[in-house]
Amino acid sequence: MNQQKIKVLSWVLALMLCAALMSGCINLKEGDFPTTPPDLESTSTDTPEDTTPQVTIPAVTTEQTPPEDTTPDGITSSTPDESTEVTPPKDTTPPETSTEEDPTPGTTPPPETTTEDPNEPPKPDDKIKIYIDQGHNPFLPKEDPTEPNKGWNTGASNKELGLYEQDLTYEIGILLAELLAQDDRFEVRLSRPTADTILGTDNDSALDFRINDAAEWGADYFISLHINSYTDPSIDGIEVYTATAEGEQYELGKKLLNGLLASTQLDNRGMKNGANLRVLKNATMPAVLVEMGFISNTKDATLLDESPELFAQGIYDGIQAYFNALEAETLTE
Repeated sequence: MNQQKIKVLSWVLALMLCAALMSGCINLKEGDFPTTPPDLESTSTDTPEDTTPQVTIPAVTTEQTPPEDTTPDGITSSTPDESTEVTPPKDTTPPETSTEEDPTPGTTPPPETTTEDPNEPPKPDDKIKIYIDQGHNPFLPKEDPTEPNKGWNTGASNKELGLYEQDLTYEIGILLAELLAQDDRFEVRLSRPTADTILGTDNDSALDFRINDAAEWGADYFISLHINSYTDPSIDGIEVYTATAEGEQYELGKKLLNGLLASTQLDNRGMKNGANLRVLKNATMPAVLVEMGFISNTKDATLLDESPELFAQGIYDGIQAYFNALEAETLTE
């Protein structure tokens, strides 16, 4: 009977203890567990197994630092009672990069290099200036058609064929100037740019004008065009004069002679001494005088009249050959 009461009492106490714990009346320290009072503990081996549910009391939570806000930048978080308006996120589109900027920060781009177009003509100051002197003056205008031709520094003639040296040299000079103007290496000037151009006031001043005009223009080379004449009409051929048998003028003269011979197929009279010729001895630049055949010879005169382009081409070919040789020589030095 006593054991029965003790068991009932134990159950009642256990139930009261549980009720007290659940109601929060007992404040247990962390790690404490409820135990049966010593005076109520039974030592009987017949005591039934305690089926009181085991209750784990959570540890008392201490004040903790709220977790770090991981809200993405630009977004304002709010409680349910606050406005839910959200600030738009920042534009994260990468900025456009310009190809003109330096792709590598902190480095200096190499300086721009300007490549000249090899097909672009050189500047006038860089061109070779060639002065073409069309020998002699045209006749002065006649007041009376029955009067003989008059003027100063006029050239030879072939009256049977009606040909005059100054007319032939003028036309060949114009054709030669056109060829030179098409070559980017050269700049050309004519002593007689028009058919009625008259130089000087007498023979001496007419010759001096040509050399002075070339020097004032800054000519690099002087080429004077002439046509021979002789009492014997069988004499023919081409000859070239220079003041000396050496130097630039002599080398240029030889190239002009060879060019004319190849183009016209006329006879070769060779290189001649022109030290006493006014336009050669007074020239301040390499100067050459070309006698392009004999107006007194029918074969030479006819070719000069009917095919002046052959003479212009031959002289141009000689000029080209001379400067091509100079360039080749420069490259091998």
